[in-house]
Amino acid sequence: MSGFRSRTRSFWAVFIGVLATVGAASIYALFFAPERIPEIVRGMQAYGSSYTLPNQNSKSITDDSDVKVLKSFSKVFVNIAKASRPALVYIRTKKKVDPSRQRNPFGFPDQFMFPFGPPPQGPGREGQKQFEEGAGSGFIVDLEKAYIVTNNHVISGADQITISTIDDREYKGKLIGGHKDSDVAVVQFEDAKALERSTLAQVTFGDSDKVEVGDWVVALGAPFQLPQTLTVGVVSALGRGLIIGGASALEDFIQTDASINPGNSGGPLLSIDGHVIGINTAISSMSGGSAGIGFSVPANIARRVAEKLINTGKVERGFIGIQGNDANSLNEDMLKKFNLGPNQKGALVFSVVPGSPGEKAGLQPYDIIVELDGQELKNFSQLRTKVAFMAPGSVIKLVVLRSGKKMNVNLTIGSSEEFKLDGDAGTPEGKPDKVTESDKFGFALTELTPQLRKSENIVAKQGVLIAEVEDGGLAARFGLKAGDVITEINRNGIKNPADVVKAFTDAEKDGKEILVLIERQRRAKLIVVSLK
Repeated sequence: MSGFRSRTRSFWAVFIGVLATVGAASIYALFFAPERIPEIVRGMQAYGSSYTLPNQNSKSITDDSDVKVLKSFSKVFVNIAKASRPALVYIRTKKKVDPSRQRNPFGFPDQFMFPFGPPPQGPGREGQKQFEEGAGSGFIVDLEKAYIVTNNHVISGADQITISTIDDREYKGKLIGGHKDSDVAVVQFEDAKALERSTLAQVTFGDSDKVEVGDWVVALGAPFQLPQTLTVGVVSALGRGLIIGGASALEDFIQTDASINPGNSGGPLLSIDGHVIGINTAISSMSGGSAGIGFSVPANIARRVAEKLINTGKVERGFIGIQGNDANSLNEDMLKKFNLGPNQKGALVFSVVPGSPGEKAGLQPYDIIVELDGQELKNFSQLRTKVAFMAPGSVIKLVVLRSGKKMNVNLTIGSSEEFKLDGDAGTPEGKPDKVTESDKFGFALTELTPQLRKSENIVAKQGVLIAEVEDGGLAARFGLKAGDVITEINRNGIKNPADVVKAFTDAEKDGKEILVLIERQRRAKLIVVSLK
């Protein structure tokens, strides 16, 4: 009891002390600082009531008509999100791996090109089996039959596929088919009957041929494993090629500045109508993150591939049998040699496969194909992609520039299954010839044998391999690299190192430029070497 009285006395003592202090402050302010009385009153009021922020001013800070326009524009993207995100899925994969092998899950050759799947999370252990995990995105294109379209590199080699939907449900997926050259694949929910469809939706493919630079687009996906993410941008360019690489790759990419990052692979690129105009596939970035340069497989390619995979399980490609590059890759000196004007568009032919439809139609090296069935061709990738989806036996009309003059060529499309696109050596392996070195020109050369063709995965059947390039030497200054195969110089075929050395020596003596045709990473490339 005495403790309670003690605490009561302490409380009243403190209370009276506070009142005395406040009173003293008030008296001081009244006589010596009257201007501070309102401040003291406000402070005392704060003790007696809880503070609330001012109410929102109902008046807009900008013109009402401007706000309405922006709100209406914003509503477009809100509606796209509501209609399309239920079709977006998150795909996780597991793949058994050999721990002794060097892991390179996607195999893209250029260090600045990254597909949107995150790096593998592994190796891990599942029992005694070692595995890698990967992830990406996909989208439902047929809800009834439970079909999903994604990138081939998202599911390539997967032993397990897990699909997560917008309602956080997980399902097992099974692969219907994948096509490496176009990087398109079709996956299906393994148990379609168990699929809870009430919260899901499907999206439809639009016509990617009608897409224009400047069109607004929406990218959906799971960047950095954050599912159901939406970003907005515009179409930056069309018909981009030479992005992923590979002699058989079909590249006619839509370029966009919509923010896309690792994990967006396989997600849809949508028009503001909500139609799929592309599949997000690759980005160009020094860091591996978004740099505003993303590439999507056009919807028209993706749809054709998906239908073929569902119907037949494979994609039969049209084939004409030529190797080449973009005509606009030629520099000013090359354009003069071919009697061409600046900014020449089209597909430049470097070589024609013997017995192929191209040879039968009369195509020749250094022809430039500028039109296909009345449509202008911008580059070689566009030609290859269009031909790939044409039925074998169909006849196409080409417009070709030969030595600066136009000519018409009728060509019957062949089947890729009739020809080996990778140039099988077909002869017994031999030993490489001795290396020929040239200090003057700064390279070391060796004969191109069947053994080298196989070990280095080279398409050319004839030529000379550059075994080494001297730093700062003449060859290096003009862009030649170790691993390049010299196949022609000034349109003359090269058979051995002596042919190369003689051509360089003669050009140096005459003070002339030479046109060097090389194969680099299974692609043909022209280089002008000036020996003046």
